[in-house]
Amino acid sequence: LVYIPEFNIFLNSSTQYAGLGYTPYSGNIGLNLENGSVNAIISEAGHHSQIKKKYDINLNNDGSALINVTCLFRGAFFEKMNRSTSEMTPELLRRFFAASANDFRRAVLRMDSVFHVFTSQSKN
Repeated sequence: LVYIPEFNIFLNSSTQYAGLGYTPYSGNIGLNLENGSVNAIISEAGHHSQIKKKYDINLNNDGSALINVTCLFRGAFFEKMNRSTSEMTPELLRRFFAASANDFRRAVLRMDSVFHVFTSQSKN
């Protein structure tokens, strides 16, 4: 693990699939080989493991919808997703995305009619 102080990032040589600046050792103690000091290994906020999802839903007049899902993987999640998708053949990658879309589609509840129930209760 190499720290570049000018850019405040760690270079992680343990995996070729990790993003620049990510280290699985964040939160651990490291030994500075130049002066023998012991330092905490802390990644910058943008390099911590997280998944962010963004949903864009466009409703059509006929009741159908176009749903776009954007996933942003960071840290360990990026490394894992990058490793698995980088090693896939084009056909397996197509199947992976088709299966992901199918899982999402099965989770959506279809409603033939929309209704609202409004109630009001007042205390006397």
